[in-house]
Amino acid sequence: DNGFGAALRYRFLGNRPANEADSFTAQGWNLVDILLRYRWRSAVRHAGRLLWLAANIGLPLVILGALSRVPLSSHDALVPLLGPVIVVLALACSLLAGRMMNLPRPTLVAIANASGSIDISFEYAFVSAAWGTQALAQLLLFDVGNAIVNFTLLYVVVASMGGHQVSVWYGLRRALTFAALWALAAALTINLQQVPVSTGLLSVSQHT
Repeated sequence: DNGFGAALRYRFLGNRPANEADSFTAQGWNLVDILLRYRWRSAVRHAGRLLWLAANIGLPLVILGALSRVPLSSHDALVPLLGPVIVVLALACSLLAGRMMNLPRPTLVAIANASGSIDISFEYAFVSAAWGTQALAQLLLFDVGNAIVNFTLLYVVVASMGGHQVSVWYGLRRALTFAALWALAAALTINLQQVPVSTGLLSVSQHT
């Protein structure tokens, strides 16, 4: 069916314990969602546009809001490396297992793509609500590393296995033009240099 739709939703979550010992308190928040929607029969062809909006607008805004003010330690610098390590290990294991089973190339390509794809964006709201902004920041640091390796290494490997001519330089160019990477750099600069930014603006970014 075609047509327009709209929805308005208000949510409130008060302060709550952030750990079992009740030694940390997760800050409460108010959230208002306004949804405008237009449904079209050929909605599948718009899926690419929605993915582009999520990767280039939604994720960078969440990164800016969550990482610009939360305290970070030296150990947090290692968190973005965990995603690439997991993806590379999963990709290598899946390719090895597929070759040992003599799987046809289309099946091997599909398995490689699935094994290296980690989609944890749906966890953002739950992690923020249950453990607070510190946990959300660590999850985002992990996801940025994961997203970068998906947009570069995994893309190049899967495309090459599928018969497409894709160079390593193309993968690097995708990484350098990835909005989330620049959002991470901006958020860390704001955080470490204590750049004055409106708290309200960062709050809006975090809950986008």
